[in-house]
Amino acid sequence: MKTLRIVLALVFGLICLSSFIQGFFLRFTLVLPFIAMSLLGMWLCLRWEDFALFWKNLRKRIWGKIITSTLILLIAVAITVCAVISGLMINAMVQRTPDGDATVIVLGAQVVGERPSLILRLRLEAALIYLNDNPESSAILSGGLGRSAYISEAEAMKRWLAANGICESRLFLEEYSTSTYENIAFSRFIIEENGLPRNVAIATDGFHMFRAHQLARHAELTPSAVPSRTPLRVLPYYWLREIAAILVGIAMH
Repeated sequence: MKTLRIVLALVFGLICLSSFIQGFFLRFTLVLPFIAMSLLGMWLCLRWEDFALFWKNLRKRIWGKIITSTLILLIAVAITVCAVISGLMINAMVQRTPDGDATVIVLGAQVVGERPSLILRLRLEAALIYLNDNPESSAILSGGLGRSAYISEAEAMKRWLAANGICESRLFLEEYSTSTYENIAFSRFIIEENGLPRNVAIATDGFHMFRAHQLARHAELTPSAVPSRTPLRVLPYYWLREIAAILVGIAMH
């Protein structure tokens, strides 16, 4: 058991180090919970005897039993909620693109200067494949001007797709949105103004697809998935953030 605890402590240490590096270089504030949890995990592994004794003594008191039982219940509920939402997110990734014509909606992500970030470029690569396979389809490029950008996300996407062989007449720019909700809502206006198909193939990361689909249905669009690849090194942070965003959306509605 001691060897196992040392190994687990090393694993938590690597998670903490990786989270710190991600936060320092990529400015991911969401790594803070990962850092806190990994530090707690390291402490539990290295001081397990002390924790077990504290827990045992705490359970001897009535108020201690109430606190520990409540804590266990909250952890179980949190795990269950995360598992259910993760299942819904995975299901949304694999929804088949509808037969016939569909409008591609590429959801924006960070632009640095005039260049798409890695996340945005991967979304564009997924959209490019779909547009090449479906030459009758048009695309709405949705994203406003970010803090680190000289041009809007939509403009950066248009330049990238045009440079990779997509005719600009197939590309519609939505340059004002600052959230997923606005991405979908403003794209709907473009669809209505230009008579584009209401069947929409949403190009975004797989973890983002469930929320995008829910918003599209709310906007009376018929969504399907064009999922992009998410780098594994950032997937846990984005996945956790997306679960939080879904829960906030549920609470607000």
